[in-house]
Amino acid sequence: MKHRTLFLALTTVAGFLTLSCFAVIQRKIMGISFAPDPRAFIVPFVYGGTIGLLLGLRHLRIRKDGVDLRALVKKLQVSEEMLRRQVQEYMETHERLLASEYCLQEQNDELLATEERLRVQIEEYEVSRKLLQESNKSLQTVFDVSPLALAISTYPAGAIREVNQKFSDNFGYRYDDVVGKNVSESGLWGSDDDRERFLKLIGSQQGVSGFATEVKTLHGVNLNVLIYSNFIEYHGEKCLLLVYMDVTEQKKMADILRQNQKMEVLGQLAGGVAHDFNNMLSAIMASAELLTSYVKDDPKAMKFVATILEATNRSADLTHQLLAFSRKGQKTSVPVSINETIQAAITMLERTIDKNITLETRLVATDTVVIGDPTLLQNAMLNLGVNARDAMPEGGVITFATANVLLDADYCCSHGFKINEGAFIEIAVSDSGTGMTREVVEHIFEPFFTTKEIGKGTGLGLAAVYSTVKQHQGCIRVYSEAEIGTVFKLYIPLARCKNVIAAEEDKLVCGAGGILFVDDEALIRSSGKGLLEELGYRVYLAENGE
Repeated sequence: MKHRTLFLALTTVAGFLTLSCFAVIQRKIMGISFAPDPRAFIVPFVYGGTIGLLLGLRHLRIRKDGVDLRALVKKLQVSEEMLRRQVQEYMETHERLLASEYCLQEQNDELLATEERLRVQIEEYEVSRKLLQESNKSLQTVFDVSPLALAISTYPAGAIREVNQKFSDNFGYRYDDVVGKNVSESGLWGSDDDRERFLKLIGSQQGVSGFATEVKTLHGVNLNVLIYSNFIEYHGEKCLLLVYMDVTEQKKMADILRQNQKMEVLGQLAGGVAHDFNNMLSAIMASAELLTSYVKDDPKAMKFVATILEATNRSADLTHQLLAFSRKGQKTSVPVSINETIQAAITMLERTIDKNITLETRLVATDTVVIGDPTLLQNAMLNLGVNARDAMPEGGVITFATANVLLDADYCCSHGFKINEGAFIEIAVSDSGTGMTREVVEHIFEPFFTTKEIGKGTGLGLAAVYSTVKQHQGCIRVYSEAEIGTVFKLYIPLARCKNVIAAEEDKLVCGAGGILFVDDEALIRSSGKGLLEELGYRVYLAENGE
């Protein structure tokens, strides 16, 4: 306040005057005479001034407090407005926080759900990973222990990435020899044309099943295989899984089976031809023998008859070989010693072979008796000996050897002959001659097949040997190399009965009496009647049983 002092002075004077008036009134009421007595106004003056001063001071203080209060109220109003705005902002912020909290709660719920899904997925992934690891281990185990040769190579480059142990065992290539190298570099394919055809085929069909080709081993041996292949992904690369099935033995067996079937058909044909031809030869031979009794005094005529008989005998030998091959000839079954049969064959061979050919024997078999036909077995030995002789025009050594062997079931099933496991005698006939190629060996047992010059071979000798071996429930194998020599190995089952029966010699029986001669061939009936009548018999002819 600007006039604070003046205000205090006025309040002091007002207090003094008020108390003075009050004292005058009091004195008047009390009847005290009003006389100007300075002492009478000291108290009112002191008290009144003091009270007025105090009231002024109080008024000033109250005024000041009012101003301060108004200022405070104004500040409070301002603060209230600010607080109201803050509260409003707080409420808005609170609402936003509530909304955010709700959103956060929803997000939290979603995160919790996502976390749960992730946890389930992680658990499923772990299970899948473990299953995949187990599956990979199982697949690797299957790959490693597979009985078939397996390989993985890139497509189409053909770089080998993996092979199993069977691959190395079958083809001779070690793991380090082929892994990382190109298939063509390894020399695995026997034919580049087959590889190109294989790639075109798998590219068009997206897979190959039973592709037949040849695989060359590390040692240069060609094996017949069937390839099964399909696309796989191996360590991020497009690759081929190659499965090799070795069918070399199966192919050999199939070739043997086809050969046996062909031999059976040829045997049936040869048997039919030989039977009819033999009937005609019998009539010619009988007639020629009868003719000798009529022209024995004519040397010129006898010469012609001898030529006829020689030709018919040679023709008869051919028909006997054909009949033996077709297994339609007569066959006896008696105990026969193979060593004795070989010795008898060698005795005959020694008269026919050249001096520059040596005959040797290694007859070490102690058990040599088989059940069979002595004539067929001896002819088989002779045919093998003659065949060996003809293979050595410059001379050499022919060796006959025997040994006792036991053939198991695996061996008995490894070729096209129907034989049973057990004790056998092995007959080996070898020569140091020119040998044969693989192509020739495949046909040597076929009738009329021969590599000899025209007029020097009929092609029936080895066919008869083959037939004889089959008739005796045995088998025959051939081992030959060009310019080295040939070995024929015959396996015939040993007999339980060891008593060898000596063959009886044929004798002409002359006599008297009637004989009924029955045959459906008129030539046979006619010639047979003439021969029997020459022996003194009376002959009755019939063409059939009726």
